[in-house]
Amino acid sequence: MKVNGQVLVNRTPADLWRLLIDPEILRKCLPRCEEFQEIGPRRFRVSIRVGVGLIRSRFRGEAELKDVVEGEGYRFELYAKGFSGSVEGVTVVRLMSAAEGLKTELIYESNAHLSGLIASMGSQLIQGAARSLADQFFDEISKL
Repeated sequence: MKVNGQVLVNRTPADLWRLLIDPEILRKCLPRCEEFQEIGPRRFRVSIRVGVGLIRSRFRGEAELKDVVEGEGYRFELYAKGFSGSVEGVTVVRLMSAAEGLKTELIYESNAHLSGLIASMGSQLIQGAARSLADQFFDEISKL
């Protein structure tokens, strides 16, 4: 499942970068995130509640920021399991200066693999839920 998009944020690239690497900001902006605790350099223990259709589950696992290029972007990798299955995902985030450096274009490309009961939901339903989660996260980042 893939979700891609871009958001124009009213922050300089340096300001936005500081938000995107701050574990507390990431926890606050991830929809239904219950835990986002640093367990090593750029590694985190995560717990997120997810609902797709009638299926609701808490997923617990780890996330890591990889391929970090200071001020430009990174890969966010996640692996988590829950009662209804598992999710393995990668989101690549890139920042590009806009409006003479006063704004930043945030570009993201996500790819996730689901297994278990949650994967049995219709692909359009899952795609819609994934798009909604991505939109909520980047909307929250934009509001900061």
